[in-house]
Amino acid sequence: GHYLDALVADPVAARVFLIEVYAAGPSAVRRRLELQAGLVEAIAALIDASEEERFAVEALLAAVVQLVTARLAVGDVDGLRELHGPVVSLARRLGF
Repeated sequence: GHYLDALVADPVAARVFLIEVYAAGPSAVRRRLELQAGLVEAIAALIDASEEERFAVEALLAAVVQLVTARLAVGDVDGLRELHGPVVSLARRLGF
């Protein structure tokens, strides 16, 4: 919820971080990917994930980022809000 809330609160910054970063070049993209990997590790540690579960966390986060990015790309802030329920439901079904 907090991730989506932050994106909805500042969709311009979210767009810069998730979309425009690619125009900033490889070092900016690398930094974004490092931050995303850090989030994966933090979530995996929080749930005491096995290696297999860690990959599931990584895959789920990548899916969420893509869903968010698609909505940001077309300016669909309401669509960002609507992701909360389905994402939480999926995470619970996956055992997170």
